Amino acid sequence: MKKILYFRADWCLPCKNYKPAIAQIKETVPVEEIDVDYQPHLADMYAVKTIPTVLIIKDDVTVASFTGVQAPVTIIDAYKRA
Repeated sequence: MKKILYFRADWCLPCKNYKPAIAQIKETVPVEEIDVDYQPHLADMYAVKTIPTVLIIKDDVTVASFTGVQAPVTIIDAYKRA
């Protein structure tokens, strides 16, 4: 099973700027948003040190990782290839 995890925080300006891109990605593939302030254990579990971070998980293994703002097509293509 594949999934996208999007690590963010309300106070993070790049995360706020990334919001429209994440909305566009959500139109094509499922995205689980994780606020690192409320779910720090998940950030620790996936070794997320910087936000925004997008992880593509397949069968409980991270197969792709993106830090910073990315073009939606980059994330969607990586998800489809995984």
